Amino acid sequence: YYGDGVQVGPYAKFHLAHLYAARGKFEESQTLFGEIVEAHPEAISPSSKLLSTMIRELAKRPKVVSATPDHGERTVSPAIEEIRIVFDRPMSPNGHSFVGGGVTFPKVTGKPRWLNENTIVLPVELKHSTEYSLSINSNRFKNFRSKQGLQAVSYPIKFKTSSTP
Repeated sequence: YYGDGVQVGPYAKFHLAHLYAARGKFEESQTLFGEIVEAHPEAISPSSKLLSTMIRELAKRPKVVSATPDHGERTVSPAIEEIRIVFDRPMSPNGHSFVGGGVTFPKVTGKPRWLNENTIVLPVELKHSTEYSLSINSNRFKNFRSKQGLQAVSYPIKFKTSSTP
């Protein structure tokens, strides 16, 4: 236990599960979240909030179910002209947060557009043999939200383009 009553093991599992969820590893995250709720129902966060309550709140938030290109891909064609994000539920069309910047952020060639209530595309221009990085939402930028106003879970996307188109 930490001095404030936080159990180290369940709290560490919570952060690992949250990281898995943010990277699209939902099965792994759900396993860890389930272990916390089952084995440590009274475990608390540093703000004295029950981890089980935090897990239920997190489960309600929208999540990215697929991204093209997706996190970890190493041979993405530089000829693709858009990044496509699909959420697990209808999203509000009134905002978005493609987060990042600098040399690793893809060159944006147009405004993001919604293909349907769950899918948004970001027009881009990519170079060959280049590493790119961005995220969907972050701790600071939270404009991807469900129609009910719940902010989407952050989702990092790092990929590398191939040397040929």
